[in-house]
Amino acid sequence: MLPERYTQCVVPTESGGGPLTGGAMQTRLENTTAGGALVSVFLVVTLAAIAIPNLPDSRLRDNLSAPAAQYQNATGLHQSWGVFAPNPRGISIYVDVVVDDADGSADLWTIADESDMSDVRRSRWQKFGSYLRLDDRAALWEPFGRFAAERARAHGRQPIRVTLIRRWSETLPPGTGPDRGPERSFTFLTTDTGDSP
Repeated sequence: MLPERYTQCVVPTESGGGPLTGGAMQTRLENTTAGGALVSVFLVVTLAAIAIPNLPDSRLRDNLSAPAAQYQNATGLHQSWGVFAPNPRGISIYVDVVVDDADGSADLWTIADESDMSDVRRSRWQKFGSYLRLDDRAALWEPFGRFAAERARAHGRQPIRVTLIRRWSETLPPGTGPDRGPERSFTFLTTDTGDSP
């Protein structure tokens, strides 16, 4: 219920006292009980239609996904992934980091390929790896090599060398054949850490 000062206000009409149009009609509709209820229902349904596809896997999401998708399509809220990626990358890319230690051991890890990462964190690391591998991003290579060495030190190791390797393979069309073509690789940075062996 609106406070009395709002229910008592007079909504001005257009010049000459004619019928209300445009914004004045909207204000008048919202001030009615039925209009307020209609706006509230519209907002709740719209927010639910946006939230339902983002729910975790569950029976509730499965049951409500189809009606939510229909509502999104009818109201123009649905956006296909084509809006964001009309030309998907035709290759699968990876960046491997090899850290050689003073004791002769080596550790290999692939950027964004750690099981304890959240999806958001993994996605950011994948994006970083896709930039890091590029020749025109060579300014990132040495700082990232230092980061990898510091990471090894934090785990109690004594790194002497960091090597960055880019791997890639062509992503093949879906079907009965393999998902990817032959894998290729290229070492794009080998740097000493300055730690003595």
